[in-house]
Amino acid sequence: MSGLSRSDSKARPRPWWRGLAFRIVFALCLPLTLILVAAGWVNLRQQRDHLERQLEVSATRCADTIRRSTRDAMLLNQADQLNRILRDIGLQKGISAIRIFDGRGVIKRATDPADLETRLKREESLGENGPIESQVFRRNDAGERVLSIVLPVENEADCAACHRPVGEEPYLGGIEVVFPLKAIDEQIHESEVSLGIGFGVTLLAATAALVLLMWRLVIRPVNRLSVAADQVATGDFRARMPVVSRDEMGQMADRWNNMLEELSSTRQELERLNQDLEVRVEDKTNELHEAYRRMMLVEKMASLGKLSAVVAHEINNPLAGITTYARLLRRRMEKQTEEPQEVDPADTLRILKMVEEESARCGRIVQNLLLFSRAPTAHFAERDVGPIIERCALLVHHQAELQDVAIDVDLPEALPPIVCDAAQIQQVVIDITMNAIEAMPEGGTLRLAATWLPDEEEVMISIADSGIGIPPDLLETIFEPFFTTKSEGHGVGLGLAVAYGIVEKHGGSIKVASTQGEGTTFMIHLPREAPIRPDQGEFVPGGSDR
Repeated sequence: MSGLSRSDSKARPRPWWRGLAFRIVFALCLPLTLILVAAGWVNLRQQRDHLERQLEVSATRCADTIRRSTRDAMLLNQADQLNRILRDIGLQKGISAIRIFDGRGVIKRATDPADLETRLKREESLGENGPIESQVFRRNDAGERVLSIVLPVENEADCAACHRPVGEEPYLGGIEVVFPLKAIDEQIHESEVSLGIGFGVTLLAATAALVLLMWRLVIRPVNRLSVAADQVATGDFRARMPVVSRDEMGQMADRWNNMLEELSSTRQELERLNQDLEVRVEDKTNELHEAYRRMMLVEKMASLGKLSAVVAHEINNPLAGITTYARLLRRRMEKQTEEPQEVDPADTLRILKMVEEESARCGRIVQNLLLFSRAPTAHFAERDVGPIIERCALLVHHQAELQDVAIDVDLPEALPPIVCDAAQIQQVVIDITMNAIEAMPEGGTLRLAATWLPDEEEVMISIADSGIGIPPDLLETIFEPFFTTKSEGHGVGLGLAVAYGIVEKHGGSIKVASTQGEGTTFMIHLPREAPIRPDQGEFVPGGSDR
């Protein structure tokens, strides 16, 4: 998942605006809203244009009527009659002002006396030859919209008595009629309000219909599917979707049910296979434990064979001395029997002491060999590492002398005891030590040391030689079973593999540092408290090799 577990998703409800229902309704209502707004705007625009066009036509006709009504009064120059006509027409509803101006735009007659002798402000109503016909929508001083209709007054032949000839002055002036648009603007505003209300009601009804439709056709089936998916996630494959339609949702529900049937069958099959696999894994694990036990025994026997030859040479020297001294004492006793002579008691005691020392030496070698060759059953107890290393040095001493290898043992005065199987740790040290001696065919120095690491609460046993070293490409494979660099007949490649397994069983580790031509160092790290498992043997409280 993307960072949240299923329990987190239940604890944190999803915001409503991220739900499927909101997204679908929003995706459908947004274009619908835009369409309705655009349609309403176009409708209002058309309605406004239509009303304004009608108003222009009506206003133009009204202005033309006013112009015709005042024509006779202007021809006869009857100012009173003209003013009365303008006043009567100006009182009618729908006309806010009537102005008559000359060719320069100066107002000569008006319904509002304040406009007299003022100049027309709209330059667009005046051309080079005088007033021109125009229809202008503008705002008056009160800020209300008005329609200004300007119609020019042509210079007729009958006007020549008071004005210039027609050819010299085609227009005498013009007449402006101003119509208020307040009623029309209010009507348009009412239309906008009605349209807005209709738009809102339509949008709400469409949204409600869409929500209901989406709920019945999409949201409710999806929610059922989500609940069923949660049940399946908990391992319940009985969650089924009701098939209530033949559309895509119905097909999805039917396929969901078929999928659960197949998943249920597959799960049962997997559980059966898992049980069979557990049985097989347990059998194979037992077989591997047995194979590993046999491998340890084979390697122990191989090491024991090597040690037997070494011990035979080691025991041969003290036995030869014991035999020589025994023969010497026997001959002295025989001569003393035949012919009594004076015997030096100190010399006899010296010979007996030598026999005793050599016998004790043989006994120690045999005892150490027995400790190494005993059954591989693990017996964990608190043991001092120092005596184990000393015993190993004693067992390989003769082999080291044969290959001109000097053994240097470096042990601290006080080394804390660790929980271990002394025989197995001894086997690890002897296997690595024998390999180290064989890696120095021309002789060299073998250094055995032990160090207490207080920060890690562990003992490090270091076995360093000055031999030929290990190639870097082989360092990662030296602990693999049956891997060996020795010639045929000199090893089967189990020593380091068994040593690695023993150290790992003790909760420790083995590290190797090697330089070709300079030597190799094995560092065995053993914790103070070994993680003892039931299959590793028993823990024997107490015990010490010192």
